[in-house]
Amino acid sequence: MKNCLLISFIYLLNVCFSVSAQVDYPGNLDDKNTPKIKSKGEIGMKDVSVFPIKSCIKFEPTLLARGVFAFGYERQLIHNLTFQGTAGLAWDKDFIQVGGVLPITTEETPANEVDLADILRQGRGGKSGYYLSGDAKVYFSNDIFNDGYFAFKLTSNYYNLSYRAGSTISSQNYKPTAYVVEDISLNIFNGSFSILCGAQFATSGTIKTTHDFYIGVGLNYLFYKKFLADTPGPNNRTNVTVGAKTFAKTVFVSFGYAIGIGL
Repeated sequence: MKNCLLISFIYLLNVCFSVSAQVDYPGNLDDKNTPKIKSKGEIGMKDVSVFPIKSCIKFEPTLLARGVFAFGYERQLIHNLTFQGTAGLAWDKDFIQVGGVLPITTEETPANEVDLADILRQGRGGKSGYYLSGDAKVYFSNDIFNDGYFAFKLTSNYYNLSYRAGSTISSQNYKPTAYVVEDISLNIFNGSFSILCGAQFATSGTIKTTHDFYIGVGLNYLFYKKFLADTPGPNNRTNVTVGAKTFAKTVFVSFGYAIGIGL
């Protein structure tokens, strides 16, 4: 009897081991328990294509049409807030900021004063100046560099204009029309505040690029010295001298595109 029970027990064990060997377990236990040994080339490698952009270096080609060559740097501060600083050279008048000039004065305008609008219209770029701007951007979500935004922008720039010989003085305050005999230069300082609305898109991959489109409205202040024309001589020719300091303001609409490299 004991021998029959022993034989039966051995038989049941054999059946159990046979069934367990036929079960298809997911994965290979040896592969699961054995640590993977990386090659030297794989050690330290990271998939940079999935890393989010935290900052970028930008170039705005549309500023070239405004007499400015500049580069910008935008960086995330917190969540959906970024700051962008831009710096470069200004070599000519900014056509966006010089339209609709409204001179501000507390005194009677001299009859021989040349209108600033006339100076800006006929003046040509002289010595190079500077261009500086700062933007605080608030994105609509935490997906910065790849979403819409609104921004507050402060800009300061300086450039030199040359009122060249042969320019025609045809201002409202100066009659009759006269011609400038000698060149004269004028330094103009601009300070503006604007509100922007835009959208930025980012590409993926090892080298990420950003594409920023915006439009905005702003108020610009121009600081300069008055141009005063002498009494015309023969053939309505005259000279222009520089007068006292003054300033004017313009309301402008801005737009632009910037391309960047994500970091």
